[in-house]
Amino acid sequence: MNNIKLLQKNIWIKRIAILTFSAITILSSAASCNFLGGTENNDILYGVLKQDPSLQEGVYGKINLTVDKDTKNADGLSDKQSIKILQNSDNDIYILTKNDGVYHTTDGGREWQEKSLNKEFSYTDIDVVTNNKDIYYISGQNSSGNGEIYKTTDGGSNYTNIYSDIENKSYIKHIAISKTNANEIYAVLENNSIIKSADAGTSWSKNHQFNDDIVQFGVWNNNTIFALLEDDGIATSRNQGKTWNIAEMQKSKSTIGETQTGGGLNLFEGAKNFGEYQKIIKSDTTNDWLLIADSQLWHTKSIDTPFVKIPLPIGDEKANITTATVDPKTGTKHILLSIENKLYESKNSGISWSYNSSLSKNIGSITDILMDKYNNNTTYLVLGANKN
Repeated sequence: MNNIKLLQKNIWIKRIAILTFSAITILSSAASCNFLGGTENNDILYGVLKQDPSLQEGVYGKINLTVDKDTKNADGLSDKQSIKILQNSDNDIYILTKNDGVYHTTDGGREWQEKSLNKEFSYTDIDVVTNNKDIYYISGQNSSGNGEIYKTTDGGSNYTNIYSDIENKSYIKHIAISKTNANEIYAVLENNSIIKSADAGTSWSKNHQFNDDIVQFGVWNNNTIFALLEDDGIATSRNQGKTWNIAEMQKSKSTIGETQTGGGLNLFEGAKNFGEYQKIIKSDTTNDWLLIADSQLWHTKSIDTPFVKIPLPIGDEKANITTATVDPKTGTKHILLSIENKLYESKNSGISWSYNSSLSKNIGSITDILMDKYNNNTTYLVLGANKN
């Protein structure tokens, strides 16, 4: 792990990728975790990587073993472009892949079972009923171009189509379930309208229409519905979507003296508006916020106050940030940040960063990160399509 100091410019990280897939027992002899130092060829590794401190601190191994009845495939997820991870309870985890559906584990990734639709389908989102691993919803687009939502009540053994947008042929971008009422379901259509079901998907009605692109959507633990709009900021509703409040978040002037050339941001004239919102992360522990916007990372103690820029752990002021997350116990004091397929970590709110050099060059982009809230220092990385 090589430390990267704050404000250090023009850092070039040179490393040689060497194959060190070393099979070791993880959690039991029934499954193995291969630690990564590189790859033998140009094949891109997808699926899931896991850091388990009981084995080796700071090192990630692939946990891609899939099980179909009695057949086991050690590399089952390795070619599956994965886009989202959800943790329902201790060791009970779901992975959503782009084209191959849902994979579910109840043992922290020792074995994954496929829970898919058995049809051609482009998956976009998944949400699971709180504390009920058997009921969840998946969304996406079928081969005819129709947006569809499916529901399972038996853990993915059977699915029921509960919504199909046949007329408009638009896909479903996002889906979310109320934290307090399992029958209350929300979905976002391609045209950025929100539809709602109050009866667990039996019937649907249009809830709201936004004129801006919804880039992120969900329900926070306080049951506030939120939609992050690409241009306009954050829209929230505290009354089941009946009314919405849109707040255009702002950034504070620089306090650390960065420079920005060309048509970049002017950080020295007080609070300014953001140009493009990408992702927002709310810490339920410390009640502060992390924001990815304008290809940069930002932080604030209150969403009503301007965001302060966190310098990126590379020589550039902007980067292709694919995702970020905060520690479920310590909040934004502990941040994990991915820039394409590279992983950076800060344990002091972004003042300084370390770079994880154990990851191979030939992995997909890190599309989602889960810090395990039940097992200290255990982390999962979801690997998807590389972004150019």
